[in-house]
Amino acid sequence: MAATIKDIARQLNISTSTVSYALNDGPRNVPEGLKQRILELAKELDYRPNRLARSLVTRRSNTIGVVPPSTEANVFLSPFVRLTWNALVNEAEALGQDLLLFTGHNRNDPAESGAELLDGRIDGVVFIAPLPDASAIPFLAERNFPFTTVASGSATAGVRFTCDNNGGVRQAMDHLVEMGHRRIAHITGNPASTDAQRRAEAYREYVAQHGLEARADYVQQGLFTVESGYNAGKRLLRLPTRPTAVFVANDEMAYGLCQALREGGLDVPREMSVVGFDDCDMSYTFNPPITTVEQPVAEMASAALRGAVSLAAGAEYIASIDFPTRLIVRGSTFPIQEVALA
Repeated sequence: MAATIKDIARQLNISTSTVSYALNDGPRNVPEGLKQRILELAKELDYRPNRLARSLVTRRSNTIGVVPPSTEANVFLSPFVRLTWNALVNEAEALGQDLLLFTGHNRNDPAESGAELLDGRIDGVVFIAPLPDASAIPFLAERNFPFTTVASGSATAGVRFTCDNNGGVRQAMDHLVEMGHRRIAHITGNPASTDAQRRAEAYREYVAQHGLEARADYVQQGLFTVESGYNAGKRLLRLPTRPTAVFVANDEMAYGLCQALREGGLDVPREMSVVGFDDCDMSYTFNPPITTVEQPVAEMASAALRGAVSLAAGAEYIASIDFPTRLIVRGSTFPIQEVALA
């Protein structure tokens, strides 16, 4: 049978509360000499703390909740979500924290979702790419419960860790314009996503500011999935005047677009250039390797977890951060060719 706090207290002829304070570093101080005797005996007896009991003393579970973008099937097959989760796990390990994934979280019922997040199992929450109508966020904000968000909009309450979408779109579009492209289409992401909305707005602003061809049929709806990129590519192929380049709101849709273009007999990039967004793992091994805008997902996620832990520990203020993006030029873009202008 495992040793308990009572066993340690009995052998040292001290109170169980004194043992608890020594093992948990508080909340009351224990004289250093006595504390060392307690720790040595605990090691000798192979004492293992009861986390539930410890949390009752410290009022901390050392666990951060994580809410994914949706509760739909296969959400963790998304490269963005997978990279975010991996970074959260790595940072949690470095901070000595556990993560609790809320896979059944109901974002549309504030009472249900709030009760679930406030039931004492976690010290704070990280939301991954929450939708603008994620009702749990204002619910938690009203109750001053610690939370941060990864890839959320500027209107979202709380501390945000996201990328500079405007700057990223400018980098992509500048690259294509420098290569001579004037007919540049855009495949948007999920219309409910703040990132997708901001990238689409930045694309339209750029087109207007630089006098590029502004056509409604050059903006094709996607859903941040390979299939939606493929379908959007098929629609672009049917246009009487095709674009010579496409800026795509994420890399997954860029993969589908390239497949559609190949099936349609177009060479990527010599007959149509493609720029993605994210810099997913597959992008540099894809055929052709995808020119893309890198957003530092791992840095964003790590900062969000550190922020949630700091807020849970009592920090009064954590600054939101818009991380800079970086254009990575690979093999899916090429200077404008006469054949593409025909």
